[in-house]
Amino acid sequence: MERFFFYGLLRRGQRGHAQFRLGERMRFVGDDAVNGTVRDLGLYPGLTLGGEGQVAGEVHETADPKVIADLDAYEGYDPAKPLESEYIRKKVTTVIGDSVWIYEHNAAANAGRER
Repeated sequence: MERFFFYGLLRRGQRGHAQFRLGERMRFVGDDAVNGTVRDLGLYPGLTLGGEGQVAGEVHETADPKVIADLDAYEGYDPAKPLESEYIRKKVTTVIGDSVWIYEHNAAANAGRER
């Protein structure tokens, strides 16, 4: 089983959580946080994991291993081309000390893209 840290639309009560039936496909472990800061990357800011800031969120554990492919697709992450992906799935340690996967925005791949 893999653990994931959700800080946005995949948290309980949010649109993505319902869309992927995460309440059935994952088990809520608890609230936690990761260290993160927003840095000036030149032409744009980007979230960098680490530093003194903290991002609050939730830890969830997979009950259905097929959910990982669904989450990767939702986040625009291609394991075969991570540096070209919209988000990169990374293994990090939470503030409490849990080892989790997190999706970090890939600013380099998104430079110049219109939303």
